Amino acid sequence: MCQGLRPETISAYSRGVRRVAGYFKRCLDNLTVDGLKGYFAALVESHPWSTLKLDRNGIQFYYRHVLQRP
Repeated sequence: MCQGLRPETISAYSRGVRRVAGYFKRCLDNLTVDGLKGYFAALVESHPWSTLKLDRNGIQFYYRHVLQRP
């Protein structure tokens, strides 16, 4: 599957990526660092830390493995 990730992890990362894309109402390919900082600042006010970590990990996975960017 995806580099040995469990299906539950893939599902959680996918939810995070969809949540970020929904917040910006666009694809994640061209997001800025400032945009992501704003997103996480808003998310910390409305969601538990576990959600922030999953969204962060999902975005990191997306950028590193899907878009192949550092």
